[in-house]
Order: sequence, then structure tokens, then C-alpha cells
Amino acid sequence: PPEARRLRAPVKGMSRTSLAACLLLLLDCSELVRAKKRRKQQPSSSPGTNALNHHQKGVLAHVQGDRKTAKREFRNAIAAAPTFAYAYYRLGFILQEQEQDQRQRYQRAGRPHKDEDAAVMFRHAIAIDHRDEMAYYALAQTLKDRADLQGAAQLYAEITARVNPRSAQAYWALGHVLATDRDEFESDPSDTDDPSHFFEHAAALQPAEYSPDGKRTRRIEPKTPQREEREAREAKLRREAFLADVQNGRRQMHFAGEEGNNAALSFM
Repeated sequence: PPEARRLRAPVKGMSRTSLAACLLLLLDCSELVRAKKRRKQQPSSSPGTNALNHHQKGVLAHVQGDRKTAKREFRNAIAAAPTFAYAYYRLGFILQEQEQDQRQRYQRAGRPHKDEDAAVMFRHAIAIDHRDEMAYYALAQTLKDRADLQGAAQLYAEITARVNPRSAQAYWALGHVLATDRDEFESDPSDTDDPSHFFEHAAALQPAEYSPDGKRTRRIEPKTPQREEREAREAKLRREAFLADVQNGRRQMHFAGEEGNNAALSFM
């Protein structure tokens, strides 16, 4: 029909090729608009990525001595991922530092001091991930600082019994806590809680560092400027690589204490 011929005919002054190019350009533009709308509707990042970003900012602030910012960033990380066990640990570590500093200042001034909630943060970390050995040590040290030797001993004993039975450090620390209120001449080998048993166990596990009499040989590598620079550079590269893997989907973040893929942040 004449109408069909008119539709198939090229627009006056424009070739068929040019007309097709214009149509393709219009289609591309409309697709770009739709893609832009889809991106606006999607969240910019996942809660896990937000938590990790806040955590890294907190670590950097802590290294720079800015405890106030570090605490805020770790609290933001916890708010983004409430089961992020390591964020609780890092926040507790800063609160423990503040608690120790305040205790020393107040003791020199002869004034009573109020403890921070470091122990609360460490207990949160343990509740989320009961295999986190560092949190046990940190909580035990906090309790020792508060003169709660029984509580510290229970934590060290739990490490040796359940968390890491081959931890020489835990046996050694348990022995020293139990020896605090005992005279060295009152050792009783028949007593299962005698500190000597734990010192001997630590020495059997790591004889190069621990001795049966409770002494410890610390092997310290000199902290040279070159070593500090190398360690800082390596740590930065590890953080950048980890973040890139998370953002590109090559690495997943699982949450301790939960099943499946939507599980508090643990690094794989």
C-alpha cells in the first residue's frame, strides 16, 4: 500500500544508514537513563562493607593517637554490623588503654577512678565468637587490672580447656595468676591448682620461651625505622587488597555465630 511505501521510504535529506544510526543512538540513551535509575535505587554499599570501612578508619585513627575518633568509628562499625566481633575487641582495647591511663593518673592524685566498659566490649566479642583467643586474653588482663584474679584465672583456664589447649602462654599466665597470693615456698605438687604444674606445661609446649620455674624468655626483634616502614606498607597493601576483593565479590565476609552466607565479620 502507499502508506507502507511511505513508511519504508527514507526521511527526506537522510539516508537509511543515518536514520538507523539515530534510532540506535536513541535506544542507547534510553538504556543509559534506565541504568542510572537502577543505580539510584540500589544501596551504595552493603552493611558489611560499611562496617569494614568504619573499622579501617578506626584502626588508622588509633594508630595516629586519636582515640576519640577511633572509638566513634568502631561504634559505627558495630552499628552497621552488630555481630562484628573484632570491632568490639578493638573498641574494648581502646577503652582498656584509657582505663589504665586514668587509673594511673587517679592513683597519683589519690582519687578514686571509674572503670571504662572495656570488659563489656570484650565479653561481647567472646559471645559472638567464642574462639577469639585474643578477646579472652584482653578480658583477663582487664580483670587482673581490676584485681579480679579469680575471674582472670577462669578465663585462662577456659583457653587451655576449650579455646586453644596448646597455648603455652595461657598455661603460663594461669600459673602466674594462681601464684599471686602464694608464697614460692608453699608449692604443693599434690595440689592440682599449684602454679608449678602450669609453668611446667607451658615449658613442655614451648621450651625455648618458657621455663618450669615460671620464667619467660622474650625474643624481641629490634624495632628499626626501616622495619616500621616495611610493616606499615605491608599492612596498607593487605587492607587495600582485602577491600578490593570484597568490593569486587572475590572475597566474602561471614558473620560469626550465624549460619549461611549472611553470617559477624570474619576474614577469609
